[in-house]
Amino acid sequence: LNSTVNKIYGHSYNANDPTEDRWVASYDNLTDTTIGCVLDGHGGWQVSEYVSKLLPNLLDKYKKELQSNNNKLREQTITNIFQLLEDSYINLIKDSYNLGFGSVAKVGSCVILAYKVRDQLTIANLGDCRAVLGSTNNHSNDKIYATRLTTDHNCREKLEDFKLRTEHPNEDNIIVCKSSHACYVKG
Repeated sequence: LNSTVNKIYGHSYNANDPTEDRWVASYDNLTDTTIGCVLDGHGGWQVSEYVSKLLPNLLDKYKKELQSNNNKLREQTITNIFQLLEDSYINLIKDSYNLGFGSVAKVGSCVILAYKVRDQLTIANLGDCRAVLGSTNNHSNDKIYATRLTTDHNCREKLEDFKLRTEHPNEDNIIVCKSSHACYVKG
């Protein structure tokens, strides 16, 4: 990848009031690091808000690993950061859940993270967010080309459906569909 980040765009459709989505974006000129993250809240804004506040500090804490030329190390570091975020949120809400406030367990967030350091781009996707790369060609800078970089992790997708049914063989209703366009994982 030989490129420069000229602009970062984000769009959120405000389907809920308050909006359940959050985003994180930053650029560090000293290390040539660009971070773009979209958090798509599901069932509420709380998890997206929580992650948007903690994620920048965790990315900074593990900056050395994330700026490595080792792809596997970067991928494992991002996986570990996501696991830390999930574990800390679960610990935060556990007492409320145990007191009978089960609605806290029905809130979640999908996340897409783009982490570019120098000429290395790493994309991490949890859920149904999508990363699209906009680019121009050398002959015509007025036309922008879109390239999809990720696959949706959604139970409407056959592979995700298969994974869920394989991981939960005794749960016939692991996926619930209201229509062909509105399916969700039983929570």
